Amino acid sequence: MDRLNRLVAITLRLQSRRVVRAEDLADDFGISVRTVYRDLRALEEAGLPIYAEAGKGYSLVEGYHLPPVMFTKEEAAALFLGGEFTERLTDESLRGHARSALMKIRAVLPAERKEFIERVGKATAVHIPAPQPTFAPHAHLALIQEAIAHRTVVEIAYQNINREQTKRMVEPLGLVYYASHWHLIAWCRLRADVRDFRSDRIMAIHPLGETFHERHGFSIGDHVAHTMNGAAATHAVRVRFTHEGARFTGERYKFGFAEENVVEGGIEMLFYVPSLTWIAGWILSFVKHAEVIEPQELRSLLGRWMSELAERYHSRT
Repeated sequence: MDRLNRLVAITLRLQSRRVVRAEDLADDFGISVRTVYRDLRALEEAGLPIYAEAGKGYSLVEGYHLPPVMFTKEEAAALFLGGEFTERLTDESLRGHARSALMKIRAVLPAERKEFIERVGKATAVHIPAPQPTFAPHAHLALIQEAIAHRTVVEIAYQNINREQTKRMVEPLGLVYYASHWHLIAWCRLRADVRDFRSDRIMAIHPLGETFHERHGFSIGDHVAHTMNGAAATHAVRVRFTHEGARFTGERYKFGFAEENVVEGGIEMLFYVPSLTWIAGWILSFVKHAEVIEPQELRSLLGRWMSELAERYHSRT
């Protein structure tokens, strides 16, 4: 990126965020912090009112706004493509806002770019299989986003896989989409630990009017990486539990638990594990209440273990 484009990009970053750190700008643009300082000085000399907060970063002076920036056709097309995903991957609390935002963008586009977007839109389709409706859908995502942004403590009514409902006071830390569902990652005051709450199982959510302090040691990116345990490089394991057996899977998070779905006769769970032998012993403890669906390698391993056990105990009779 040449310097002119970089200066424009830095200006837009300052416009879009409350505070921007020089170190973050250096990382984003692949330049040194000293170069960032020179760029900021150049922008100040060009008349941009930049305010420096000691120990925090840089921002535009409050009340100053840049003139509206016109989107290129490629930028507009990217936004409208993102809107298609928003329609299918969020609940109604966000879809309405997304539609409104896209209408405003469309309204300011020149005629030729509107025509470009129309052609692209008519030739684009996004098909994402809907998640299995284990629970009735609820429109909580917008409220969850607000609670995360303002660090507001909320009380949620949460329903587990056995339809048992509990009330929790939680500190919302992040939203993660995986396994076909949105998940609220929050500090649970009942458990005194970080917990994962699937959004469609949140039956009700109420802000309590209390704010919480930022948890400086927590990173949503690190949490996801740790929780998924390098899922792309591990084994995907599907296990079908009876309803009775599913009640005793409280330790499933230790074994890379990712998702669960109600199926005929029980609950099917997906795990990502670094080692098949690591989860095999746990599955074996359920005896007749669990069956491995995949992979075949794990089914074969359990079969060998069961044969060895049968032979061992049969030889002593």
